[in-house]
Order: sequence, then structure tokens, then C-alpha cells
Amino acid sequence: MIKIKTISACILIISTLLIYSGCGSSFSASQNSVSNTSNDTHTDELVMVKQSTAIAAGGDYSVVLKKEGTVVAVGNNKNGQCNVSGWKDIVAIAAGNSHTVGLKKDGTVVAVGLNDHGQCNVSEWKDITAISAGEYHTVGLKKDGTVVATGMREMGRCDVASWKDIIAVSAGDSHTVGLTRDGTVVAAGSNLYGESDVSSWKDIIAVSAGSFCTAGLAADGSARLVGEDPDQKSDVSGWTDLAAISAGYPIVGLNKYGTAVVYGSYSQYYPNTKITVTKPYDVSEWIYMVEVDAGNTHIIGLTEYGMVMAIGNNSDGQCDVSELNDLDTGTVSTSSDTSKTSDETNTQGKEYFALNEEVSVNETILIISKVEKVSGPEYTTLDDDQEFVIITVTIKNKGNNEFRYTSSDFALQNSQGEARGFATTKANEDSRLRSGNLASGDAVTGTITFKAPKDDPVLVLRYCDNTLGENAVYINVN
Repeated sequence: MIKIKTISACILIISTLLIYSGCGSSFSASQNSVSNTSNDTHTDELVMVKQSTAIAAGGDYSVVLKKEGTVVAVGNNKNGQCNVSGWKDIVAIAAGNSHTVGLKKDGTVVAVGLNDHGQCNVSEWKDITAISAGEYHTVGLKKDGTVVATGMREMGRCDVASWKDIIAVSAGDSHTVGLTRDGTVVAAGSNLYGESDVSSWKDIIAVSAGSFCTAGLAADGSARLVGEDPDQKSDVSGWTDLAAISAGYPIVGLNKYGTAVVYGSYSQYYPNTKITVTKPYDVSEWIYMVEVDAGNTHIIGLTEYGMVMAIGNNSDGQCDVSELNDLDTGTVSTSSDTSKTSDETNTQGKEYFALNEEVSVNETILIISKVEKVSGPEYTTLDDDQEFVIITVTIKNKGNNEFRYTSSDFALQNSQGEARGFATTKANEDSRLRSGNLASGDAVTGTITFKAPKDDPVLVLRYCDNTLGENAVYINVN
């Protein structure tokens, strides 16, 4: 989540394989119960909104956590804030102004980027359960409910040593906020704009520290806001049915229906014409969202299918994530690797299949039974030379253990060798394959929609149950 001063933005949709929930610096619509371990007895128990693990909008860059625990980043890398390719076993990410922080599954923390104030000095942290990155400081929540902080200490933004019973933290530009177990909020650091005036808040289930403000999500689904710009307060006061909220310079809310609302605008400079245009953040086409994160001049979101949406200023390439749009590149090989056993690839010993043919991959059985090509209403833009390809998929669990399935395990490759993830569209809204868990012996059938060139003679559906590209199989859908 982002915390910087300047306002200044990209519409891009990418598809990759991601972790879907957890704890970091943006917020997720998924929820979990927070048990009260104090001696007091409460009849009502608050439900805290989980902090996100999968996406983070930095000052002028974006970070994405992938399913296998690795991390990718795009945008400004002047201070090495995007040098995350070597990270492994990461379960949460946070992006500050010019530094990036990752929480490992063993409770330790890694960081890269600008360290002029010691904001990356986290190597000795242990037992951390959540992280957040501010402009020049980093905050960690320990499993015992206490908080640690490192980095710039001016204005008291790191004065969190006395905090107890904290269940969520968020670092802003020059302040830090913590959500307590009883639904109240504490703050440390700057209060120049009233951004730390949170002592009266009650029944809060999520907090987010922005550049010069603090946003809170109340248990009734309404928003709270203190800090700079009184117009923001009146604007977000009308937001209802919220499931998540995130504050950077803009403020973005995610409602329980999976759509987003935004307060704020961004400026985009066009060097060819030397014109700067101010635009609103148009998220009207964002649907099926589960996580959102507000940066300084851009906003990112994650759908339940693992698709990342981004809008805002792109002057530093913070939205240049097209390389993640192609789940696989190059021409599909029709030859099988005979050196692999059936368990390593599939039980039929081949990689290429036809419609209605049973495909066995590890513990999964796939059947592609129908392919339909249409054009019509959609949430994503459909060019004149494109059409939607709607594919009916049946997934069966032949193993002994439950596994997770998602549309992001599939990509459609065309005759040009381009492989694209699914498209979010109204065309299959009633039948679309939703993410879920499949118990042993169970099966699920649904449709997945892809964009493809019109009348393309070669369309191949690629299935892979992991992000490393191993054990991939291909089904000819023409």
C-alpha cells in the first residue's frame, strides 16, 4: 500500500496465478473470525477483514505474489525496490514508496529497495504474522499481538513498542495505525492533517493508513475517514456494504458484491503532446474482486480468479505488466517427453488431447466437452477482430486429498503462439467456473471464456496445475 505525497497514473488487465488471501498491506474481501482471548466476555464478536498477501501498489511500482511463494514486480526500480526475483517461500508482501517487504512462511521478513532510514533493516525480525510498508518505515505485527517498526522515526511513526492486543497494522506516509482486538484503533506519528484522530472509532474490522489520512472499515460495512481533504470524508461516508478498504492518495473500497468504488483522480502526462490530463479512477468494469490496494497514483485489484486489474498513472511503468498476461509463450510442442513417468506428466503418457477426451494429470481428470464462439456483452473490451471462446470444462478429483481449482489454471493459445488467461465477461456469467476446493471423488463443471482472434484455425487450451509450467497438457479446441 502506498504512502507518498505527490499526485500524479494505466488501465491494464493481467492474468497470472496468485495466492488469494492472507495478510499484507492491501485488503481482501475474504474474512475470518477473530477470537477474543482477553478475560472480558463479549456477546458480539467482530469479524476482521484479512489483509491481502497477493498484491501491493508501491509509490510508482507494483508487486505481485505468486502461488508458489515467489514474487514479481514492475515499475520504477531506481532504488532496487523491484529486485524480488530471488525471493522464495513468501506468504505476504508490502510495498512502500521505494522499498518492498516480504513475509516468509517461517515468520521472518526480507526487504529490498531504498534503505536510507533503515526501513529495510528487518533481517532480525521473528514471529511476524503481518507486515506493512510506509514511505520511509516498515511495520511488523508479531504473533503475540505486539508490534515492531524500523525506519524513519521522525514524528513518532515508529513509536509502537507499547502496543498490545493488535490484530492488524498499516503504515502510512508519516504515521502508523493498529487495529486492536476489541475493534478500536490506535495511531502513532504525524497528526498534521488529523490522520491520527482515530481514538473514538469503535467496531472497526479493517484499517488502512494512506498518505495523509486513515481509512477504517466498520463492522456494519460503512467507511470511516480522518485526515486531509474534507471532501474525501463526505464522499466515502456514503459507501455501504463494504468488505474492504485501502487508502493511498486515492481511497478504494471493495463491496461485498465484488465491485469497487474509488475516491480520487490521477494526472497522466503525455510526452508527445506535452499535455497533462487529469482523469478519474474508472473501476466500473471491475467485478469479482477479492482484494484491492491503493497506491500513490495507481490502484490495483485482484479477482477471485487470480486476475490483476490496474488503473492509474503509468509514467514509471507501474502498470506495464503485460509480460504476466501471457501465461505461456511460444509454439506448443506436440511431442511428449518419454523420459517422464506417467505421474510426472499424465497417466496416459501424452501431452496433447482432443475434445471430449479424458485427460488425466496427477490427481485431476479433465474433460473439455463444448466450445462456443460468440461476441456480445462483456466487461472487457472486445476488438473488432476478436471473439469470445467459451469452453465447458469438467474437473474431477480422482485422488485421496482435497485440492483447489481455479480458472487461472487454464490459458488459451492461438495460432500466433500467444497464450492468454481467461476474460471477465457477461457472456458466461451464469455458468462460469468459479474458484473452489474439490473433495476426493467430487467433480465440478463450468465454463471459462477467453479472447481469441476471429476464426483462428489453431486454438489450444493449456492446463497446468502450478505456476512453474510443469505437467502442462494441451487440448485442441477447434
